[in-house]
Amino acid sequence: MSNYHILKKSVDGRNAEVYVHLPVPATKTTVGTTLNDDTMTYQWALKESLESTVSAIPNITGAEQTQLDNGELYEYHHPFRFSSLELTNAQRRAEIENGNYNMVGVSQLLTDIATPGSDIWNEVLEPLEWFGYYRNV
Repeated sequence: MSNYHILKKSVDGRNAEVYVHLPVPATKTTVGTTLNDDTMTYQWALKESLESTVSAIPNITGAEQTQLDNGELYEYHHPFRFSSLELTNAQRRAEIENGNYNMVGVSQLLTDIATPGSDIWNEVLEPLEWFGYYRNV
């Protein structure tokens, strides 16, 4: 399984279309005890909230697609801008993985998805914290 996939690079070499497979924590959401402790997890909320889990990546492995279907992975579109047009391919890969002066790298995204309050947490998981909550008064 891959952490990230590049679908294309711009003709001028400045940008790349990167998709990152972020692991979704199996921990309970803020309201995780509403139904039962096993149900109200971020993985469950993601799986139930998405209209489709079809990957943008052609020829994705069956294992990756299953993890997307189960809410274990989130496919994050990360348009990436390189720091220079003069980079070698190895330098481009290094920037995608480690970031540059204006772009977050894949390594940081993979760390931050498990960090409440981080930008990627707030974008992907924060909206799911109350997903599925119901109550009778």
